[in-house]
Amino acid sequence: MPRLRPIYREEFDRVNAFCSTAFRGQVDNRFPNDLPPGSCYPLHQVVEDEAGEIVAHGFFHPKPVWVHGCLTMVGDVGNVCTHPERRKLGYSRVLMEGLVGVMQAARMPLSLLGGSPTLYAKFGWAGTGGTVEIDVSGTASVPAVATTPIVSGDMPWIMRCYAEVWQGRTGMVQRDKARWTNWRTQIEHDSTFTLPHGAGYACASLPNGHQGLLREITARDSAAYFALFDAIWQEAQARGVPAVELHAHRDGPEHRAFARWATERKLVVAREDFYTGSMWRIVDVGRLLQDLTPFLLPRLDRPLSLTIATEDGETAFHLGPWGVCLAAHTDHRLELPIGKLAEWWLGPARIAELLEQGIARLHGDLDPAHLARLFPPAAIYTALPDRE
Repeated sequence: MPRLRPIYREEFDRVNAFCSTAFRGQVDNRFPNDLPPGSCYPLHQVVEDEAGEIVAHGFFHPKPVWVHGCLTMVGDVGNVCTHPERRKLGYSRVLMEGLVGVMQAARMPLSLLGGSPTLYAKFGWAGTGGTVEIDVSGTASVPAVATTPIVSGDMPWIMRCYAEVWQGRTGMVQRDKARWTNWRTQIEHDSTFTLPHGAGYACASLPNGHQGLLREITARDSAAYFALFDAIWQEAQARGVPAVELHAHRDGPEHRAFARWATERKLVVAREDFYTGSMWRIVDVGRLLQDLTPFLLPRLDRPLSLTIATEDGETAFHLGPWGVCLAAHTDHRLELPIGKLAEWWLGPARIAELLEQGIARLHGDLDPAHLARLFPPAAIYTALPDRE
């Protein structure tokens, strides 16, 4: 039987070599430097076959994140790989279910990974984003913004700016020299913008007369975000671009800055679509409820007692003016897949639709509208600079 276990300090080089083989390229895991000899590192897990050979590897790093305006923790999963000659033998299931078990033991409320929805959805991860159109017709004009395109001489401060702004942020790639070289190639034909004194930069694909995409925006403060958003908006209008999409993590600083910018420009939400970007998984329902209590209480019109049952198990709780209290049992029970719970609590899914489709089942006399008020659909914003 395959066995999941943590790796030991003495195995760091061996694990790096295995991952490089699995990914067909050099891979350096982020291992701690201060582990004493003979100690294990539980955040990194490997799967061994019956002969004791490593056949799969994955890790997670705990990171603080903002969800619905509340600070919580996420286990950021990475370097998930199986030996090229040992795939489709069930080792990935042992690995992914084992990583969830380790995160549950560590009381991680959430997990995040980037990858194929087809592959990871069966293990409980779900795309939770959304796209919202913002109609900007009729808004007040803004002064011209002084920006310049990115040139080679900007790269040193851009690299520093990126590292300082995004350090530790969930889902952001830590770029080495090779990644930055590749990035420069990717944006060669984009519209690029830099602000004076290294305050921020942005890259956008703005083809004349066609829908555009804001590929990247990095700014040191809200004023810099506003200036970059204005510059992109003005460039899009000048090119006759009908729409420019922005994908941003909800409750991240760039999302909050964009929301304030959109409000100040008197933009109106026109449409919401489903968007699968990063994949999220709820790991510890009770812990997440406790962390999200400041978000939930203003939406609570009366106390709620509920048991939520997923393939991971059951969580019974009471929610009232005092906050969240875990319980042994309740009179109401909601059954649904863990991935659909993530789509409801973190993304665009509506509980009424999950119930109507038979994906979720509610037992007891609880009104579904009571649940719907707690977790309204969330979204990622998209800006329309000049929609007819």
